[in-house]
Amino acid sequence: MGLFQFEGQIKYEKTLDKKGRPVFKLFIYVRKEGHRGKVWDVSWKARGGRVGKGVSGGEESLSSLLFALSLLQNLENRASFIVMDEFDSALDENRKAKVFELYAEELQRKLIILSPKGHEDEYYNRFSKAFIVSHDPTELRSKVKGIKLNSAKNLV
Repeated sequence: MGLFQFEGQIKYEKTLDKKGRPVFKLFIYVRKEGHRGKVWDVSWKARGGRVGKGVSGGEESLSSLLFALSLLQNLENRASFIVMDEFDSALDENRKAKVFELYAEELQRKLIILSPKGHEDEYYNRFSKAFIVSHDPTELRSKVKGIKLNSAKNLV
């Protein structure tokens, strides 16, 4: 988390349900580095409904992505690719770039990114291939508009 100027901790609770089976609750706490305030549970706003408490939506997304990265690094079975659906919707451009770099460097696997956004060329240059799918509401099917290779200047 230090790469993103955050510090945090992970805690868990283990309880038993009515049938005696273990139930684990995971809590991820974060705060900005150097901030003297309380370390907030990233899901505090959603659970408690308190406006202005905890972290922003982008910070919450970032902490979830970092936690997912940690899990992916420690799984016994390594998937050959990772699909990320709208992971960047709440991230600013700087954090988005750092997340790309971190995932690519740490996992060294194929990333498949699903995003409803339109993006600048700089975004697409991070990939070896980009498939752009469009939908015309007058037709009953979607179309692949273009494929872009890392070295290409324009969509084909």
